[in-house]
Amino acid sequence: MNWNSTSLEDVYHLALPVGTTLVTPDANLNVSVLWACCSRPSPPVFPTLEGSELALISMDDLRVFDASGGLSHVILRLKEAHISGIAIQGPISDDASETAIDINLPLFSIPAQAHLPQVERDIIRLIVDRSAYMLQRAANLQRELNQITLDGGGLKVQADQIHHVTNQPFIVLDAAGHVVTASGLAPDRIEGTHLQAILPNIMQLRSWAVRIPQEALPHHVEVLDLVSRAPLRDYHQAAMSAVMVSDEIQGYCLLLRRVSDPTTLSPIEEMAVTQGAAAVALDWVTRNAVGAAEERMRASFLDELLGSNIADEQAWIRRGHSLGYDLEMPHAAWMVEAEHVPDWPQPMFNVLKERNMTALSSFRDQGLLLYCPATSDPDSHVRQSKQEALDIVERLRELNPQGKIHIGIGSTRSSLPEWLQSQQQAWESLRVNRKWGTSAVTHFEDLGLYQFLSSLRTFPETEHFVQTTLEDLQEYDATHHAELLDTLNAYFVCHGNISQTAALLQVHRNTLTYRLNRITEIMYIDLDDPDVRFGLQLALKLLNLYN
Repeated sequence: MNWNSTSLEDVYHLALPVGTTLVTPDANLNVSVLWACCSRPSPPVFPTLEGSELALISMDDLRVFDASGGLSHVILRLKEAHISGIAIQGPISDDASETAIDINLPLFSIPAQAHLPQVERDIIRLIVDRSAYMLQRAANLQRELNQITLDGGGLKVQADQIHHVTNQPFIVLDAAGHVVTASGLAPDRIEGTHLQAILPNIMQLRSWAVRIPQEALPHHVEVLDLVSRAPLRDYHQAAMSAVMVSDEIQGYCLLLRRVSDPTTLSPIEEMAVTQGAAAVALDWVTRNAVGAAEERMRASFLDELLGSNIADEQAWIRRGHSLGYDLEMPHAAWMVEAEHVPDWPQPMFNVLKERNMTALSSFRDQGLLLYCPATSDPDSHVRQSKQEALDIVERLRELNPQGKIHIGIGSTRSSLPEWLQSQQQAWESLRVNRKWGTSAVTHFEDLGLYQFLSSLRTFPETEHFVQTTLEDLQEYDATHHAELLDTLNAYFVCHGNISQTAALLQVHRNTLTYRLNRITEIMYIDLDDPDVRFGLQLALKLLNLYN
């Protein structure tokens, strides 16, 4: 590429403001530009012209020409001065456009918000010190793209910025060649398969990549032909650069080129596609780093919440929102255990993601603790949460037929300080499910009497009561293998009926009678006393909570 001369094409892409349009599309832009001259508001409108200048005209400055034929007359006069082209700020009449076309003089329309003296300085600087100008443009673009990343603007905003600078469509592909984002195309051209169909496929992209030395990939720009297909038939090429992250290709950036564009890339195109690829790589690295940090924060968030004395509930709600959790919704605790499920608990997280369930999670010795959003209506919540849990178990079993999953669910809690209570209930439900559950899911509401007994387990008096009531029988069983504790429990299950108890234990009636007599002798009790029977039954049920 020749860096020692400046063409009108170069000025168009490098120095004229974004939004400038070429009014004479068939004009030859491969002509030299030696200087730029901006119109003046008083005669002479232009200083002496020596030829090969680009004339910058404000229509407000041409009022003095109204009597001499207006803009068409000015265009003819400037053609006689052998200028390279004209850029107009303001309305351009059809007569003026036709005149420029007839005499084959390039005519541009500059946006109204542009400052013509600054445009003049930019063009002159490009002509006088092209390298410095390009370095400055590159630095400005890189700074703008980096700022977008720092502000969290995302790939779409970056693509919009590059389109704004180049006035060409800019597209980001992932490593598989699929469109991630695009800017500069009408929505109907992006939706569906229209855009993907004209772009290079993954085999073309990979074939190109393997031909380029890895160290050269971050700075290499390739021009690939596009499939000529409506509705993008006016684009025939794409300038492409690889998105490199840790020496690996993670995607591709494409700048689409029109059929009317020059055969060689302009410096602004090269700059835009390479810096665009670098900005996309930075965005992905930043997002991955932020994502990893957020994952660490999410992993510790629930433990911090449950271990804190929540004095300011709103502060925790705001912190939850920053991590994607809506803590203003009611939640219920789930305790989940699994056997023979490889890579546990990742399969559980995958299924939750499939179902769009956002759950707080933490690991416990007993299993995986989840807090799932729930409805505020208790009856509706019980049905809904049990069904959700059963559906998840079914999905996990589909993926892992040998797996065994147990889930215990606590009651719904709307206040954060009450979440611990839901966790305790979920653990009790899981324990009961593992011991007696006929279904993979047990809700705390299913426990009946144990709902109330479980709250007694936290009191030291409860353990003392169980110990003093049953310790003699437990010690006798431990030394004589007499199974008297199981016999007593079966006796109460059968409401004191000797025949039913013997059948349940599969022993002779006489054996059962002997065991009951031994119980009364060891414990010094009368099984016919209602208070004694109640105390023993309560102790036995509480004992189940500790085993």
